[in-house]
Formats: sequence, C-alpha cells, structure tokens
Amino acid sequence: MTTPPRLDGAPGHRWQPRADGRFVCIWVARRDIVKKGYSPKTQRIWPPTAEPDAVLDEGARFYIQSECQRLQDDMHSFIKGRGENKPPKFDGRLETLIECYKTDPDSDYLSLRHKSRKTYDSHLRMVVQTVGQRLLAEVKGRDLKRWFRNWSEDGKHIPRAHYRMTCLRLVIGFGSAMLEDENCKRLRLILSDLEFEQGRPREYVITAEQVIKLRQGAHAAGDRSIALAQSFQFDVMLRQKDTIGAWVPLAEPGMSAIVHRGLKWLYGLDWSEVSDGFVLKHRLSKSLRGKDAINDQKAGKTKTFNLALYPMVMEDLALIAGCPVPELRRDMFPASGPVIVNKETGQPFTETSYRTRWRTYATLAGIPKSIQNRDSRAGGATEAEELGLDTEKVRKALGHSKPETTRIYTRGDDAVTAQVAVFRSEKRPANKLTNK
Repeated sequence: MTTPPRLDGAPGHRWQPRADGRFVCIWVARRDIVKKGYSPKTQRIWPPTAEPDAVLDEGARFYIQSECQRLQDDMHSFIKGRGENKPPKFDGRLETLIECYKTDPDSDYLSLRHKSRKTYDSHLRMVVQTVGQRLLAEVKGRDLKRWFRNWSEDGKHIPRAHYRMTCLRLVIGFGSAMLEDENCKRLRLILSDLEFEQGRPREYVITAEQVIKLRQGAHAAGDRSIALAQSFQFDVMLRQKDTIGAWVPLAEPGMSAIVHRGLKWLYGLDWSEVSDGFVLKHRLSKSLRGKDAINDQKAGKTKTFNLALYPMVMEDLALIAGCPVPELRRDMFPASGPVIVNKETGQPFTETSYRTRWRTYATLAGIPKSIQNRDSRAGGATEAEELGLDTEKVRKALGHSKPETTRIYTRGDDAVTAQVAVFRSEKRPANKLTNK
C-alpha cells in the first residue's frame, strides 16, 4: 500500500505510516469531546496486532467501518449523557435537511438495512456536495430538472442520477411529513408532477450452455463452491445474496454463528436449511422489509425447493461428495454452516471476492464481460419462458410475491416452483458438465 486509502462510512479514521512503509488505521476522537473527559483519545483498528501483514480486502474495510461507527456512537453517547449532543437543526438548507433525515428517531432511514444505508449515504453525500447549500425556499422545478441533468452528466449516467433523485424525494417527503416544513410540502408536490428518465433495464442473460462451461472451469480448478453457487443462481433462480449471503456489522440485527473481524454473516444458504431428502427451505432476503425484520421469524417469505429436481445443483453436490448422483445422501454434508464458502479463507465469500472469482471463470468460459453474475437469475427465468412456460408460473418460481401473501398462496408457489424445475430440466438440451 503506497498511499493511505480514504474509506467512506468510517468516521474518525486516520492512517499512520509504519517504518516498513505500510499504514496503521486508527480512530481519533474529537478534541472538544476529549477535553470534556472522553476516552480513548485514539484506538488502533487495523491491521490486527496478531496479523501485522493482513491484506486490506473488503472484509477488512467492513471491519474498519464497523469499528469506527461503534466508537463514534460511543463517543456521541458520552457527550449526550452530558446533555450536549444536540440534534441537528434544520435551517432551510438541503444539507441540514439531509442530516435531520439521517438522525431523526422517527425517520425511515434508521430502519434501513446496512447495505441500503451505505447506498443511500453514498448518493446523499454527492447531493450535499453538489447542491447541499441551496435553500429549499429558492428551489424551483427547473432546478430539479437541472440537477438531474448534471448528476447524469447530460445523459451518460441516467441510473445514478435517478437514484439520487429518488433519495431526494425521500428526504423531501421526510421534511414534509415529519418536520411539516412548507417548502418541503411545496417541493414534494412539484416532484410528484415531474418525470425523470430511467435507465434501460438490463437485457443480458446467461445461458445454460454458458453456465455449464463456467462450472466445468470452476470444478477443474477445484473451486467447487463457485460452481455450486452458479447452479443455485441459475437452476434454482436464487438471488446472489440468498446464495452466498452478506457480511454486515455486528451492531446490525440478526443472529449468526459466523463472525469474523467484527462482522457477521447473514442471509445465505445454510446446511441447516436442507432436510434429509435434500429439500431446501430458505427465507428470501428480498422479502425482509427493514433491518429489524431479520429478527422476526414471521416476517418475510420462506420458499421450499426440492433440490432433487435441479440437475445442476445435484451434479455439483455429487462432485463435491465424490459419488454418483443416485448415491447422494444428506449425511455426506455438514449438519449446519454456510453452503457456499471461499476455498481460500474457509469463510463465506464477500460480495467483491465472489464477483471477482466468478468473473475469472466466466472469462475462461468465453462469457462476454457484458454478462455479469447478477444476470444468472434472469437467465434462468428467460430459459423457462423460452421453453414455453407461462409467465405467471415463472413469477411464482422466482418468489415475486409480497410477504403478506397467504399460506395457501405460498404453498401454491412451491408447487409451481417444482413444476418449473421439472419442465426446465426435461426441456433443456444439456444438463451435465460432460456435455460440450
């Protein structure tokens, strides 16, 4: 590392050079709060003392962010106990409105899950940098249209501009409903009348033949978790998060037996969800609305998948177990723990490490860079429709129903999911890795 990296979402962090040319990340408390008696003044965060040569990977970045946020919260709690931590005051500028939106106890922002908050923070940070000093009383509809054009760089980055405008709508809506500000009410009405260009939906999908080639390459390299994950995403049509899970700070809701460097693993496939008959019951991450839903066992939607109906998955499991598919038994695999693990760390993948590894095998398989891992689920759905399946059945197989759907409807979904799996398996011209 030649220069200290600047990490977003890690308040108070500083980089100190070491004699060997590397850097140590420390957290530094505010001087004015230290003068009032707060300690520690500084605290070393990374690398761990026991691992002085640790690599600054995505997991380490998450750990630094988590620790900085924890220490920052502790420092603010100290000063709050002295009655000096006054909440931000809205002074008519957009910047202070955003601060209120992010800190008000009644704001929906506080119920967002970790990754959503990080995404919001990234876009709102740019809103503050570009137009944060504007007084809402002076903002007109023409300003909003101009902001959108500037954020999109005259149409080059429409999705980015659209997301920032969505965040702005939420902030203005908060100011209207919670702060009862007249200018926010006015701008909310203006925004309701304005339409902004949206980015074109992705048109890329991965095919069964491409999936088979990718899995061949992964198995040849001994990277069988990548092959199995690809099968779950294409054959079972699971989202990436439901397949590999996600690493979140310890402070986030949710229980996990997998903890590493101040982070815990949630949402991914766990062997405890797979029964003796290879029937998977998994709660879909997308159906969990808000960060507190993870602790509510009744929240969200749980789908059932008979893995025996998914030939790609069963073949990968057989290769992992070292036996033919008909001889597979559930006791050949762990009773619990993550199904998909990084062979280099023995831990579940981070999003970045999985995406990077997947891209390696995709390139070897001749899959164009325009096709990404996130296109796997769309590829499975497209295959089903092209083979002649009714769109409504595909929708149910994908789990595209509200969490409030009745139990009868959910059971119907699971039956249709099995029908879709059988149909695709029978119609697909090639299932096995040995097919070229």
